[in-house]
Amino acid sequence: MRIKKLPICSAVLLAVGVMSSAYAQNYSPVTAARLTNPEPENWLMTRGNYQGWSYSPLDKINTGNVKKLVPIWSYSTGVTSGHQSPPIVNNGVMFVSTPSAQVLALNAKTDHFHTALRRHGLDIGLTATPITPVIVGDSDRTFEAADRCMRHGVYLTASTVNGETYRSVTNIGVRPTFGANRPSVETHLLDFDSTIYDETLQLEFWGRLRDEKKFDSVDALKRQITLDVNEARGKK
Repeated sequence: MRIKKLPICSAVLLAVGVMSSAYAQNYSPVTAARLTNPEPENWLMTRGNYQGWSYSPLDKINTGNVKKLVPIWSYSTGVTSGHQSPPIVNNGVMFVSTPSAQVLALNAKTDHFHTALRRHGLDIGLTATPITPVIVGDSDRTFEAADRCMRHGVYLTASTVNGETYRSVTNIGVRPTFGANRPSVETHLLDFDSTIYDETLQLEFWGRLRDEKKFDSVDALKRQITLDVNEARGKK
């Protein structure tokens, strides 16, 4: 039986990369020179600089006015276990790392979500399969676009990037095995061995493989990934 694209949601555009390309245009990379002499407005390492100051040289906030500070925004990372790493700030982007090997990039002034990087695809992926690009960009809108027409679950998809189309397996959901509850759309590209950043990827949904499921262990998830990939390869 031949697979037909799911008519209710034939394509979703997703951005792939470190952060959305519009913001990245004004983003300065962190270099060895900047780490040696960091700008006062940036916080490029855990203690601020190699001297380990652990305080900012900026002086607009001082002992005389600190009591007037009030919270402006808060943000849920979607991970319920303990967070121990201090944030890093560069060019107004705040990077927050969480358990489950996740890094979130936020606008430090407004809490606007830029992107999420998750390494679990690399950490738990099978050595026999290619590295998994993680679909990021404006993830909230990406998920909302997919969620309007697709149920949480694992899908057989076709991913087109840079003019080339690859068979892929896509998960829409919240990654319950890792204790996260923030929604995401993540795709395993089969037979793909390149690294891609700041590119647009078009995703076509061809069929549903299974529901999203919480597994008892990472090993159990690995076994299921093998089954998902094999099933995706066998579909025609």
